Amino acid sequence: IWEFSEGHDPKLTAIDPTSGARLWEAHDIQELLPAAKDSVVTPEGTRPDRTPFLPWKIHPVPTDRGLALIRSNGAAAMLDTRDGNTVLWSRKGLPDRIYGTLWDGGLLHIWGVRTKGSSSIDTVIEPVLVSIDPATGSTIHEEILQGGEPQCAVAVDGGRVAIATPRNITMVAPMAPGESPRRQWRHSGPEVRDTNIGWASGGQLVA
Repeated sequence: IWEFSEGHDPKLTAIDPTSGARLWEAHDIQELLPAAKDSVVTPEGTRPDRTPFLPWKIHPVPTDRGLALIRSNGAAAMLDTRDGNTVLWSRKGLPDRIYGTLWDGGLLHIWGVRTKGSSSIDTVIEPVLVSIDPATGSTIHEEILQGGEPQCAVAVDGGRVAIATPRNITMVAPMAPGESPRRQWRHSGPEVRDTNIGWASGGQLVA
């Protein structure tokens, strides 16, 4: 059970699905992740869906390796769910504004933007999709996106990911073998502008 509002102190509790008994609790979740570069206590602008961007917010993602904890300001850790205290790995170096996560095809996909520059005047925003190995936390593939900040991502058969920005949809195959291109196609027609939700169904991508 994940308890998290807009505060800074989430709580995680494991419950036995058979008996309902409490197995363990994990507090001080923020301390399981790498320390933030800046101690931010107020929202920093908005996300693509116009909701407040909370740098301290943690996205819990269940995987077959444990529970991935992805903090919005670019830190991540994998928690061993057998005890709720063991950190299998942790890392930085992810987009410093994370907007969403997706677990599919044996990979953990994270999308958002990197901000480059020392001031608001020379800041450059780089939209990006990062696919990482849940076993080690290492980056398998990184796709620089076009068309603005990423808004949503959809898992597609074959371990592929379709990711939408305000101006296009890009199909990425992070685990493509050999020299096969990771970026399979990008569609920029007017019918996909401002896509903010989608799904795969019957061999088709619906946006």
